[in-house]
Parts: sequence; C-alpha cells; structure tokens
Amino acid sequence: MQTFYHGLTQRSCQQLDATAEGSFMSLTLGKAEAIMAKMAKNLNWTFNTQTCHESEEVREELCALSTKMDVLLS
Repeated sequence: MQTFYHGLTQRSCQQLDATAEGSFMSLTLGKAEAIMAKMAKNLNWTFNTQTCHESEEVREELCALSTKMDVLLS
C-alpha cells in the first residue's frame, strides 16, 4: 500500500487523505481497499490499461492511478 500511495501524484494523495478523513496511510489495509474500491465505483473508473493508452480524452493522472489500482486490486 505504501508503494501505491507514494507513487501517486501529490493531488491524488491529497484526495485520498481527504476521503480517509485524515491520513490514508493510517488506515488498515481493509479500510484502504474499501475506500479505493468505493472511489473507483463512484468515479466510474475502469481498470483497462489499454483504454488509457488508446483514448486521448483520458487525463494522464487518471490513467496512472487507474493502472496502479488495477495492479493493486488484481
């Protein structure tokens, strides 16, 4: 989880911390996974890394986060 978190952009880290109502890294693994799954569902993220590289409409940051979450959740 630390590798995932520290690989994010500063903005993504801030969003996760805000969602966690404090420090994301202080959460248990189960709570952290639940927050990420809920965020992915609410934002309609798909974890198809090919889609990120094929579509110019998808922002770079979202692609990076999506790819990292795909690896983490698989």
